[in-house]
Amino acid sequence: RAFRDAQKRIAADHVDLTAILNSLEEAEEHRINARTGVMTRVEKNLESSGAGFGIGSMIRSLADKSRAKAKEQQREARTGEHLPTLTSGSMDNLVTGLGNGERVAQVDALTILGAATVMLMDEPSVCDITVPPKGKCIVVGDLHGQLDDLLHLFKTFGQPSEKMTWIFNGDLVDRGDHACEIVLLIFALKLKHPKHVFVNRGNHEEPHINIYSGFEEECTAKYDHRVFQMFHAAFVWLPYACLVNGKTLVLHGGLPRDETVSIKDIRDIARGPD
Repeated sequence: RAFRDAQKRIAADHVDLTAILNSLEEAEEHRINARTGVMTRVEKNLESSGAGFGIGSMIRSLADKSRAKAKEQQREARTGEHLPTLTSGSMDNLVTGLGNGERVAQVDALTILGAATVMLMDEPSVCDITVPPKGKCIVVGDLHGQLDDLLHLFKTFGQPSEKMTWIFNGDLVDRGDHACEIVLLIFALKLKHPKHVFVNRGNHEEPHINIYSGFEEECTAKYDHRVFQMFHAAFVWLPYACLVNGKTLVLHGGLPRDETVSIKDIRDIARGPD
């Protein structure tokens, strides 16, 4: 009886702690979202004044350069000519190295981000995923820079393969200390397994939020601001949702409030820079 009473107290404490953490997270989201309008007005004023160094203009410039070579790069991406060599051994080395605290070199980070951007440009706004009867689909949401959690999941379930599809459901970055490593690892896996790794866009894949939540600071501490811009040049092409076996819709943040919205409406939402 004493043991059961102790279990009940622990369970109650866990529920209370979860409620507190959820309240703190919601409060932080509201605080950041309240500043989005201010940041948007600042961005527009910078661009209208000819300053030319706003985040939006930098991302658009990078995206315009990508689009200028899009057809050629997409052809190369489909044939594998443009992608970095990512064998099973190199992926294992990347996972092991990140687990040991190593950092992806900047030249490799830029290569992965550039190749991933090209691949994401060729994907639809809603990705249709077919999981075979004996296959598995793992959905992971809100990693928020917690690399140890991601590595634990790979150790528990296995890395992506023909029988193991992974959907990363947004909010890869901010808050945690290893958001760069998480995105680079997931994008590398996407390049190696394009039909078995999918990444939905969350609200934290947005530059204004990253300024307040830590990702920009992490990027500039580990690399430079050009890498931060390259991350967002890729983020703007992330799909909004995945449809698994025509039955299960996976998207970040929940369903639209308007009940008349259909999957086709989501498919028709344009991606890329504004």
